[in-house]
Amino acid sequence: MAVVAGLLVLALPVACSGSAQPPTTPAPTSPDASVAPTLSAVLWQSRMDLDDRQVQVKLRNDGSGEVVVERMALRSSAFDEPMVYRRRGSVLGAGRAVDMPVVLSGPVCGAAAGRHVAEVDYRLADGTRGTVEVVASDEHDQVAELHTAECFALEVAEVASLSVQGLPRVVSRDGLVAAELTVDVQARGQGAGGRELHLRHMSGTTLLQHVDPLTLERLPDGLPLDLMAPATGTRSFAVTLVPGRCDAHAIAEDKQGTRFRVTVDLDGRQGQVALVAPDDVKVALYDYVREACASVDTGGG
Repeated sequence: MAVVAGLLVLALPVACSGSAQPPTTPAPTSPDASVAPTLSAVLWQSRMDLDDRQVQVKLRNDGSGEVVVERMALRSSAFDEPMVYRRRGSVLGAGRAVDMPVVLSGPVCGAAAGRHVAEVDYRLADGTRGTVEVVASDEHDQVAELHTAECFALEVAEVASLSVQGLPRVVSRDGLVAAELTVDVQARGQGAGGRELHLRHMSGTTLLQHVDPLTLERLPDGLPLDLMAPATGTRSFAVTLVPGRCDAHAIAEDKQGTRFRVTVDLDGRQGQVALVAPDDVKVALYDYVREACASVDTGGG
């Protein structure tokens, strides 16, 4: 991976005349390329980063000396503002890599996913300080895909918004208990501009699985939809859910269980948008899952 070193002018002090001792030279703050650290960077995103709109900058020290990262900011042609790592003082030993999460700024739609650069303020073991720019690779095109998805979602939002309305309702069929949610699709008035938005499918999550609302039979492939967004006003539909899994560890560690993916067609182009439950609905859904799983564990109805 390419490394671009910042070339800065080295300032030298002027000696005082008549001094018997050589002048003390402060540690340079503007090193030349020969003392700049050798760093590389890779961008990636885990499932845990989705809700927080984060990407990880894996910064690696490819040199032989220790490097202290005093500040790191990711700049990208695909996003409008520098994205700053919140922590300071991360120590990179020789050959060591550290993942540095940054929150995405606003996407620059119409731009290519393009070039990503990690700007690193560093300090070396001898006190040398400086700044180096490191080209960050998007090896698996995750950032490019994020950029495309966010721009598509912004287009969808100009036509209609999707939101969960109200707390889940507990429904029962033949002793089976499920949670039912109402989803509103609300037109965005003049923003639609005659564009057509067709809802095709809603996926389940690791925590919650769709079921048939009449029989509560599980739908492992998700919920098929055939719903046009309204030109004006609001159109609603219901989703019925049961726990997708009941192991306590999975429930305790879950981060994505109330985030649903909805596949849509916008003017003939297909993509996905996220339907994220508001906080009070999240709490109610987790409560439902724990109660439903406890009922199963104890053999209750």
